[in-house]
Amino acid sequence: LRTAAPNLRAELKKSSYSFLMRTTTLAITLPSFTSMITGVRPEQHGVTWNEDRYADSPRYPNVPTLFDLANRSGLKTALITGKS
Repeated sequence: LRTAAPNLRAELKKSSYSFLMRTTTLAITLPSFTSMITGVRPEQHGVTWNEDRYADSPRYPNVPTLFDLANRSGLKTALITGKS
């Protein structure tokens, strides 16, 4: 971080994070974010849309996410992203 941000720095000391994450060459929000949390390409995880069309009936990736794996181990997780 390039700023003091004491609260954020305190959380980072207790957390795992990366400022160097890479995603797929498909630079579309939902497929890209899903690739980052599953470690596989959109063809494998199945999230190829970018609309909010599943708000009433959520759809999930075809493979486990890092959050699924952490939860199975009793860990708490969070993700901060942006989308409508």
